[in-house]
Amino acid sequence: MAKAFSLTPVIVDSDVIHALMDRTDVWHQRVADYLRDFIGKLIVPITVVPEACYILNNFLGPAAERAFLSSLVMSPSC
Repeated sequence: MAKAFSLTPVIVDSDVIHALMDRTDVWHQRVADYLRDFIGKLIVPITVVPEACYILNNFLGPAAERAFLSSLVMSPSC
C-alpha cells in the first residue's frame, strides 16, 4: 500500500483511538492500516484525551489507558 501523506494535520477522535487499541473492534484493521502508512501529523484534541482514557480504561483496562497516555507527545508549538 502506498504511504498516505498529508500536509494538513488529521484530527483523531476517541473512536479512532479505541479502534486502534482494540484488536476485536470491527474498524481495528482499517485504522491500523491507515495509520501504519500515514505520514503527517495526527492531532488529538485535549478534549478527546479524557474521553479516550475513560473508554480505554473501561473496555480494555488500565494498561491500555497508560499505553495511550504514554504515546502522546506535546508539540513544540503548544
